[in-house]
Amino acid sequence: THGSERGQVVVAVPVVREEKVVAAVQASEPGTEVWRQVAFAWGLLAAGAVLALALGVGVARRQASRLVRPLEDLTSAAVRIGQGDLTTRAAPSSVRELDDLATAHNAMVETLIDVLDRERRFTADASHQLRTPLARLLLRLEAAEATPSLLTPEWVGRVREELAGLQNTVTDVLHAARTPGP
Repeated sequence: THGSERGQVVVAVPVVREEKVVAAVQASEPGTEVWRQVAFAWGLLAAGAVLALALGVGVARRQASRLVRPLEDLTSAAVRIGQGDLTTRAAPSSVRELDDLATAHNAMVETLIDVLDRERRFTADASHQLRTPLARLLLRLEAAEATPSLLTPEWVGRVREELAGLQNTVTDVLHAARTPGP
């Protein structure tokens, strides 16, 4: 049994032997002491909960930082590449999925560099192939302007042949531009 008597919390427990009550043990403690111990236990529980919450927040922040930092680095690399710095590469992280993304990003940049190099070479080649016949035609025209007697049917025929060759060169250049590279 238990109860309260004159500010005391009292508990009595029977002592049984061979199915007979042979004695009773009674314990009592002041009610204020019991409430103090209960409050202390609740305080410990509350402190434990606050500590667990703080630890959980700390771990969550660390994990979030661990995941976000590589994404911020990848974003920064993409911005620098977009601004023309093709030497920038995405750094690996400690997260496998983000490492896969960084590897794919770096492969894309390498492909972009290859495409740009091919286009630069193509532009230089096309420019060279078009400049020579154009320069030759300009020289012929300047010579004809200086000496109108050069404007013979043979001269006009040679200019037409050079223009046809130039037109063929332009057609070849356009065909090469439309053909995918290796």
